Amino acid sequence: MLSRDQIMNAVKGGHWESYDRVVDGIISRLRRKIPARTRSTPFIRTVHGVGYAFTG
Repeated sequence: MLSRDQIMNAVKGGHWESYDRVVDGIISRLRRKIPARTRSTPFIRTVHGVGYAFTG
């Protein structure tokens, strides 16, 4: 499980001031590129209040 800050640090490095919506856009584009196994089991799961989890 990764927080939005951890994702931005991995993508852009520590000198990037991130906005939550930027990470949401990145995750949205990844979800379009990585099709879900089924509708109820996506590879990237949103953990409300925390961040995202990769379930693959």
